[in-house]
Amino acid sequence: MKTLLTGLCALALLAIASPATAAPRDRDRDGLPDVWERQHDLSTKKKSANGDPDRDRVDNRNELRQDTNPRVKDSNRNRTRDGFEDSDGDGLANASEDRFGQDPDDPDTDDDGLVDSREGAGIVRSNSRGRMVIDLLAGGTVEARVSDSATDIGCGTEADAEAIQDRSPGEEADDPTEDELESENVSDTDATTEDGDDGDSLPYDFADVDDGSDEDAGDTADSEYQDDLHDFDEVCESADLRQGVRIREVSVIGGAFDEIESMLAR
Repeated sequence: MKTLLTGLCALALLAIASPATAAPRDRDRDGLPDVWERQHDLSTKKKSANGDPDRDRVDNRNELRQDTNPRVKDSNRNRTRDGFEDSDGDGLANASEDRFGQDPDDPDTDDDGLVDSREGAGIVRSNSRGRMVIDLLAGGTVEARVSDSATDIGCGTEADAEAIQDRSPGEEADDPTEDELESENVSDTDATTEDGDDGDSLPYDFADVDDGSDEDAGDTADSEYQDDLHDFDEVCESADLRQGVRIREVSVIGGAFDEIESMLAR
């Protein structure tokens, strides 16, 4: 009996000393394990999740999630750069999803039943006299009325969008830390493709856009745009939605924007 008890105690001590579910070490707390950062010659002391050393328009965080190489533009050597791949098959290129706060490894980032290409992500083309036109990443445009009184307008950053991606259903959002916001401040124009395109170019060009007529707006209002968004914490005004602003999601009801998530830096 004494021998049996001694053996059980030894096993218990071994289990305590060697936890099977130990998390990989991440000294700079940027979400990238130290072993992966060392493997790809990234800093383990300075946050680099939003960096893009190979300039393929996919940041290090998403290179890790997609199991691609952050130092190689074309990780699978299929003659298509990582940013131009569509890993989740949702109709949006990885680089576009990364830049607009969607998850390039999940066709339905917010699990609302709509694939990301139908969430209304795009760039504001114009906003004048209470009507706004957005050039959609998936092609075409959406036009509707916008106002501070009728439209719930949230604004946030890539860090906010990534926090939503990582949040479980019903979990409250945490405000990003100063370090997270600081690590995010990488200018889009810092990256250039090997073809010489500037950082604002996108894998999608907006062909087949409409002329902004009322008839087109009516067709848009009948589309199945989401009406239950994960709001960003910061509230913006309609005047903030200037030409060129990135839009992550929209919902349209009765010819008016009901909710908008904009990628506006604080």
